[in-house]
Amino acid sequence: MDDLLYELQQHFRQRGSAAYLVGGAVRDRLLGRPTVEVDLAVDGPALGVAQELADKWQGTAVDLDREHDTARLVLKHRPGRPEIDLKSIAGDLRADLLARDLTVNALALSLEHAARDDWRRFLIDPAGGRADLDRRELRWVTPEAPRRDPLRLIRVVRLSATLEMTIPGDTAARIRELAPTLTQAAPERIRDELFPLLGCPAAADHLVTCQSLGLLDPLWLLVSPEQRGEAAPNWTAGVGLAREVCALADNPGWVAGATRGDVRGWLEQRVAGSRRCREFLVWLALAEGACADTGLPGALTAVLNLSRRESRLAASVSATGLRLGSLLCAASVAGSQWLSFFREAGEAAPFCLLTAAARCTADRQDRVAWLFAQYFARTPLARPDPLLTGNDLLGRYPHLSGQQVGRLLRLLGDAHADGLVGTPAEALTFLAGTTLIEEAGEVVH
Repeated sequence: MDDLLYELQQHFRQRGSAAYLVGGAVRDRLLGRPTVEVDLAVDGPALGVAQELADKWQGTAVDLDREHDTARLVLKHRPGRPEIDLKSIAGDLRADLLARDLTVNALALSLEHAARDDWRRFLIDPAGGRADLDRRELRWVTPEAPRRDPLRLIRVVRLSATLEMTIPGDTAARIRELAPTLTQAAPERIRDELFPLLGCPAAADHLVTCQSLGLLDPLWLLVSPEQRGEAAPNWTAGVGLAREVCALADNPGWVAGATRGDVRGWLEQRVAGSRRCREFLVWLALAEGACADTGLPGALTAVLNLSRRESRLAASVSATGLRLGSLLCAASVAGSQWLSFFREAGEAAPFCLLTAAARCTADRQDRVAWLFAQYFARTPLARPDPLLTGNDLLGRYPHLSGQQVGRLLRLLGDAHADGLVGTPAEALTFLAGTTLIEEAGEVVH
C-alpha cells in the first residue's frame, strides 16, 4: 500500500493539484493498523480524476454518486485488487470533514506529507478525532451526523468491534434516539453493514450491543405488516442462539479431530459476494432463535435482499430444522432416514447441523458431531457416491422410464445408507428383486 500511496503522491504532484488521505486511511495509520482502504479528497471532479488514474494504471473508474461527486478506482491488475474512493473537495476541506460521521473519521493528511517521518504534525483534525482515538472513544462529529445516513448507527457498533473502541454514553443515547430511522435505509445497505459485524470475534456480544441500542427492532419492521401481523421477535432468544452457534463454530473441539479442519474450512467459504458461511450462519441463528415462536424466521431472514443461493439455504434450514430435531431425539434412526434428511437439506446441511448442535444437550451434540463426520467424508449416510448410475440401469434394463430410473436410484441409495448393499454387484442383485425391475422386462447382458 505504501508503494501505491507514493505513486499517487507523484501523480498529483505532476498534475499540480491537491489530494488528501481522509477518513479511515488516516485513522488506521494513527492506530498502527494496515491501511486496507484508501479514501482521497481531490481537487477537481472525482470521476474525471478516477478516469485519469484508470487510463494511466489500466484500472476501472466507477461513478459511485454523481450528486455528491464520488467515484471509485479499481486496480484489478494489481496485487490485492486495491480500490480507491475519491471525493471532490467541495470548496473547504475542513467543512467536508465536519460533515462526516465520527470524529475519528474526520481526519485528513495531504499526500505531500504522507511519506514524511513527521507526518503526524500535518494532520488536519477539526473535530478532535486524534484525542478521541487516544481515549479509544467513538463520538459523533455533531449530533446531526447520524441523521444524514441511518447506516452510521450500525457502523458505530462495527467500528467498536473491529477497532476495539468504546461507545460513550452520548453516542449511545443518540443511536437509541435515531434507531427507528434505520428502516429508511435500503435493505442491502443494512446487510452490507451488518454482516461484517457478524463475522467479528465475539459476534454475539456485538449483537447484544445492537439489541441494547435498539438496532434490531427496525429489522423486524422491514418485514411486511401483512406477514408479521401482531407477532414480535424475541431478540434475547435470538442473540442467545447466535451466541451458542458462535461458541461451537469458534471452538469445534466437540467434533472429531479430522472433521475440525473441515468445519473451519467450510465456515470460511463464500456464500455470496464477500459474505462467508460464518456470517450467514450467525444471521440464520439470530433469525431462527428470535422468530421461533412466530413461525416467521424465513420472513426475517429474507428482509436483507439476500442472493438466490442464500434465500434457498435459508428456506432449507427452516424446512428441515424440525425434522432434524426429531431425528436427533429419536432412540434409533435408520441410515436411510439420515440420508433422506441430507437429501432434503442439500448444501444447507452444515447450517442445519450447527444450529441444531447449539440447541442440543451434550449427548445429542455427539450425534451431530458424528453427522458432520458423515457429511464431510461423503459416506453413504450423507453424500454417497452412487453404486450405479442411470446409464448403468438403462444399459441393463432398456425399457425403464426416466421416472422408474429415478425411483430405483433413490431406493438403492436408501439400501446403501442402511448397509444392505456396498458394491455394484450387490446393488444389481438387490434391484433385481424389486417390482420395478420385474416389470421392466428382459435383461440385456
